[in-house]
Amino acid sequence: MCGRYTLKNSKAVKDKHLLNIDASYNIAPSHSVLTLTTEPSLMRWSYNPTWAKTPMNLINARSETLSIKPSFKMAKRCLIVADGWFEWLRTDKKNNLISFT
Repeated sequence: MCGRYTLKNSKAVKDKHLLNIDASYNIAPSHSVLTLTTEPSLMRWSYNPTWAKTPMNLINARSETLSIKPSFKMAKRCLIVADGWFEWLRTDKKNNLISFT
């Protein structure tokens, strides 16, 4: 997962899941995000392992290490509904936005 993403097509969400949400072009960690588990729900974009004594606030993970990292041993999966994402690319000490939709 990236550091920021978009959910622009609120009509499609309403048609598919019967939920009224506002379109957002800059969803960031700690925001409430639309997720799909057994049913659609809003969850805070953050993850803390159950064993952590202080919040770790993890926002993403590598799929190839999910099964071996202690942080994710007890984690449950969900889908995060999105229709685009973007990352900052630092070149020549300038911030450039790269957008993928």
